[in-house]
Amino acid sequence: EELEISNIIEVLSVLSILGFILVPKLGLIIIFILLGVLRMMFENHLGIDHIAHHINKEAEVIATVISYPQIKNHEQILILKPSSINVEKEQIQIKRGYMQLKLSKYTKIEKGDLLKFVAYVEEPENFDGFDYVGHLKSQKIYALVKNPTIMDIKKSDSYIEAAILKVRNRVVNDINKSFPDPHAKLLAGMLIGTREQFSPQFANNLSITSTSHVVAVSGYNISLVSSSILRMSGYIHRRVLIFVSFLGLIFFLLLVGLDNLPAFRAGLMGFVMLLAMLIGRRGAGVFTLFLIAGLMHLQNPYIYNSLSFQLSFSATLGLILLSSKLKIQLERILKTKHSVEELSTTLSALIVTFPITFSSFGKITIYGLLANVLIAPMITYITFLGIVFVIVNIVSGRLAFVIKGLLWGLLETMVRIVDVIAGFPFADLSFDKNLLPISLMVILVTIVAVFELNFRKFSARND
Repeated sequence: EELEISNIIEVLSVLSILGFILVPKLGLIIIFILLGVLRMMFENHLGIDHIAHHINKEAEVIATVISYPQIKNHEQILILKPSSINVEKEQIQIKRGYMQLKLSKYTKIEKGDLLKFVAYVEEPENFDGFDYVGHLKSQKIYALVKNPTIMDIKKSDSYIEAAILKVRNRVVNDINKSFPDPHAKLLAGMLIGTREQFSPQFANNLSITSTSHVVAVSGYNISLVSSSILRMSGYIHRRVLIFVSFLGLIFFLLLVGLDNLPAFRAGLMGFVMLLAMLIGRRGAGVFTLFLIAGLMHLQNPYIYNSLSFQLSFSATLGLILLSSKLKIQLERILKTKHSVEELSTTLSALIVTFPITFSSFGKITIYGLLANVLIAPMITYITFLGIVFVIVNIVSGRLAFVIKGLLWGLLETMVRIVDVIAGFPFADLSFDKNLLPISLMVILVTIVAVFELNFRKFSARND
């Protein structure tokens, strides 16, 4: 393995030199990837200060909760940043690696709490062909703990963290009191990235219709909302709108928590989209996207294992390169501009992410496009009305009641669309074997199509 990594470093070093000579920006991105590979080598060196050095042992641990609880059935799942561990009466300071904690959902623990507990620290293992170890490494998690004996819980003394937690809890409580399930979980997931579990039936319907991304914070959702905001540029200056969007994005990231990696990546991808819109040049947007991906890889070299990163990156790339081209073609074919923006955005994201979803799950969702096209126009309205509802509900419950009715109608329509389409014949076709050749073929066709759409005019102009 060390030989393979050293060979990769040699190749990347040559490419970075050539890149700087031929295309300086490309060389910069390759250097970030090279540094990420070096970081991976350092990360794999499990010194005594790494939590992975102390797995499969009984230990006393002091750790800080760095994530909001994720509720699944009767359990809550938390991510911990350990600061010290006592193994066989030896106190050791931990500087690298996180832990995943599972315990009863009735135990009152919040983000920022300092925990002291005794537990058996387990090593993660893969199961059912799923690379669970790689998935956890993409979140910097190297150890598992379940149902520990908690000795002490100290609350965070950070006023900022306490204020954000208070606002977040108020938003979630207001939504849960005002809407039934799955409507409440849909709205909370779209607004602040909560990761509550749906009923098995509805979760399966979301998967069948390829709409799971809609009910979570994603680069796709943020891009839809950003595009809708920019349509107001006829009334408000474009730069003002984008600046306000930037501020809203920052507040959103604080609210969902920087530990919520899928939401954080979605926020960064949204930042790239806004930057591309502000500059008005797709090339700058693509470079910024790859630059941010390189920085992410440098910060966590196992990020490529994350499906959410793969989907956010590819969806954003598709939106930058394909959306405007598809919009022109659709306006020409459909002879209308009504809902073409949402349709082109949906199509561009689905086209580019299809090879990833197919290779990961082996599924072709025949009606996924139909479901996404029907739901996409509602995302922006639900997001805006949801924000207004949360704010107005604090001031006046009666006024919020009107907004609540509109929101319920949109959410109910979304739920019905998902349930009805999931019941169509042949809605869920699965392929269990030989996914790699088909996936590679689809990826190749997608790359050729994107290249053709974006560089044909450029080549003709040079000729």
